[in-house]
Amino acid sequence: MKKEDFFEVLGELDDDIVKGAKTTTKRKMNWKVWGTIAACFAIVYGISTILFPISRDMVVSVYAQDTNEEITATGAVLMTGTIKDNGEMKGHPLMFYLSGQDIATVRFSCKNQQINFMDWTEKRDEYGNAQNFTVTYGEDESEYYYLTIDWIPNAIIRELTDNETCTIATLPEEMRNDIIVMEITFENGKTTTKAITISLLDDGTFFANFDDYKINEADTFVDRLDSEAIPRDILYAQGAIPENITPDTPPMVCINNKLYQQSKEKLSYTKMKNGFIYLGKIESDITDDQITTDGVPKENFQANHPIVGSEIYQYNDDVVIKIDGKYCLYEIIDDRKIQDTQNRQIEHVGVIPYWGISLSVENAKPAGLTLVCTQSEKLPTGELQMGSFYKLIVWNNDNNTWEDVPYLIKDIAWTEETYIIPLNDTMKWEVRWEILYGELSAGTYRIMKNISDFRTTGDYDTAECWAEFEIK
Repeated sequence: MKKEDFFEVLGELDDDIVKGAKTTTKRKMNWKVWGTIAACFAIVYGISTILFPISRDMVVSVYAQDTNEEITATGAVLMTGTIKDNGEMKGHPLMFYLSGQDIATVRFSCKNQQINFMDWTEKRDEYGNAQNFTVTYGEDESEYYYLTIDWIPNAIIRELTDNETCTIATLPEEMRNDIIVMEITFENGKTTTKAITISLLDDGTFFANFDDYKINEADTFVDRLDSEAIPRDILYAQGAIPENITPDTPPMVCINNKLYQQSKEKLSYTKMKNGFIYLGKIESDITDDQITTDGVPKENFQANHPIVGSEIYQYNDDVVIKIDGKYCLYEIIDDRKIQDTQNRQIEHVGVIPYWGISLSVENAKPAGLTLVCTQSEKLPTGELQMGSFYKLIVWNNDNNTWEDVPYLIKDIAWTEETYIIPLNDTMKWEVRWEILYGELSAGTYRIMKNISDFRTTGDYDTAECWAEFEIK
């Protein structure tokens, strides 16, 4: 209560009560009694300040950014953001800032979802969407308002969008509830621990409360390592590619003729999801390539950081790469096509993501191989088909180019049979090329097949798909 409010309340007392208070007879008390009381009070006060020191400087409050409403231990329904059963989110369910005095640092740990720290003064490191990080606050309390934490329920959104039968009501309780633990250190070295708990309600709104917290053995999420800071010029580069490679160059990969950059949110998955489509593995790393100077991978299945051998999966328009047991998200940043020396566009290598097609090779030998075609997840608009035609190309190490493998005969007539590619299944074809190509020498090759999404006569889409193989 403010002092002005206090006197205002006094002003509303009944006059008779005030008058009675003024005319009450006072009894005198011996000065010795007063002295004894004062001495006792001094002793009690002294002991209490030792055992229970006054800690005004350890008081920390939390306020919702958009409304400046304090989030208390009682809790409140947040009105700044909602989510629907289909995963569509509007606004910011919880964006907050801290208020206090002489806060040195705060370590934030989010259990289930992600949090994004933003420094509107542009003086501190930021981390993108992460789960654990430490923020430096400092003595200038006027800046605290501009240091915001945005809670982002990415796991909830993905579960609702990826699973058509999933609704808010059917989400597991563990996913619907989250906690952000704050380990706060003050300039004087004192510490305290607070936490915000967040719950998703059935109607798509969120409830949050803020209170003291004691970390226990079950809170293993607090033990996770802090995320590394992301330089501001990269974090806000809007997908731009640096002209020259530097230690701050973002991790990138070139997959199926497209360029992907590691998610600025550093989003990763601990296990495979149903929507993952296996593409292959990272085959090369340009960090050892003396020719490359701009830090951007240009060959298919190439990275600009040391992850050779890592598994790659298509996931919607992006890819995920398995690194150290986690599936790390890489977002598409460049739709360019990679062309060979004959200006021929290689449409797809190993996969046609929008049809759910994966093309690979088994038992590659100088005179033939087994072609493996798998379809899953994505639905074409018609019937997937391929004909008998195929062609081979070989990698020329001297010119660093792909070249056609020459035919042994001039006039070639391809039969007109059509192979149907069944949905959610795998088909295999034996390919023999002694008559067309003879026996291949050692090298790196690709076989190409035309695949069509056939709707009706004259109404179809066709794409080239290449599968790479080695002859030793």
